[in-house]
Amino acid sequence: MAELSQLPTSECCSAGAAVPSSPADSPIACALDPTSLHDRLAVLRSIGMAALVSRRGRELRFRADREIRDRLEAAIIAEAKCCPFLELSLTRAGEALVLRIDAAPEALPIANEFAAAFDQS
Repeated sequence: MAELSQLPTSECCSAGAAVPSSPADSPIACALDPTSLHDRLAVLRSIGMAALVSRRGRELRFRADREIRDRLEAAIIAEAKCCPFLELSLTRAGEALVLRIDAAPEALPIANEFAAAFDQS
């Protein structure tokens, strides 16, 4: 399994967005206003509709191609800004991109909602 992207880290990610050093450093609340949240959910649904292969809880598998990887990485970067308490990692496993979503126990309901957003029609 080759690591493509993992957040949060104490370094900047490839797109230059700084990420908190630890999810525990962040409050458990999304920083998006209702309109921005609606737009973000639409982006996640769009990625899911285009490439989601399977979902098992907070582990999602997507068709592995460059465009989908770029879209998932952009979503991870954006999510790190509004919900830095989420732990998101993107890896490649064979012909799939695997997005894993985790969080502290008190933030698991939000992590579950984030995962579900990819697979709603």
